Amino acid sequence: MSDEKRTAEFEYHSIAVYREKYEVLAKFYINKEGQESRLFADVVNRNYLGALIDAYLIMINPGSCRKKDAPVPASEYYKNLDVVEAVSDPAQKCVMAFMDLCELKKVRILNLMDYRNGNYGEALKVAADQSIADSLFSPERKEERHQVMTEKAPVIAAWGTDSRLADLKKQAVGCLGGNIIGVHKEGKEAYDFEYIKPPTKAAQIERVLELARCFKEWNGRC
Repeated sequence: MSDEKRTAEFEYHSIAVYREKYEVLAKFYINKEGQESRLFADVVNRNYLGALIDAYLIMINPGSCRKKDAPVPASEYYKNLDVVEAVSDPAQKCVMAFMDLCELKKVRILNLMDYRNGNYGEALKVAADQSIADSLFSPERKEERHQVMTEKAPVIAAWGTDSRLADLKKQAVGCLGGNIIGVHKEGKEAYDFEYIKPPTKAAQIERVLELARCFKEWNGRC
């Protein structure tokens, strides 16, 4: 299907519909402050059992994504990784819509900070102290970051434009270099990329389409 036709026929489904096609497999842990955290979350097409990661997508923190009491599908890739099936959070609906539009099989979600909290205000309090935030993009976690970012895949930034996260965003950009895909608006800082899930349904649809266009311009895959 051509790019234009696929975009024209794009349907923004309910989360229930996307969950039938995609699953979320995540690695959770307890950080040094005793807080539940998440190292990564893979959004995977349920029919795909391969190891290849199509893209990395970076957001602020894991939000309300949580463990699910269910077995992980039998995939050699996830053996010994301590990965569990997770319940998707609202932002991951937009990730699934983006994957659907771009025909991606697996996207690995990383975050500016691993601390899991669906309350944005509480997450910001943690972000104010980088020693607590313990970002995956901090110099101290370079080796761990390389273990998580195993594929040479496109990196998409969708962490928003909140100035209170400037230090964490600049740190991430410093690690990743200038080769970052994202929706960047005129007048914003160079490290600001629009959040993948705006408040309204109409804005979410537009954001998914914008991100798909950016992805297409970068590598011509969608």
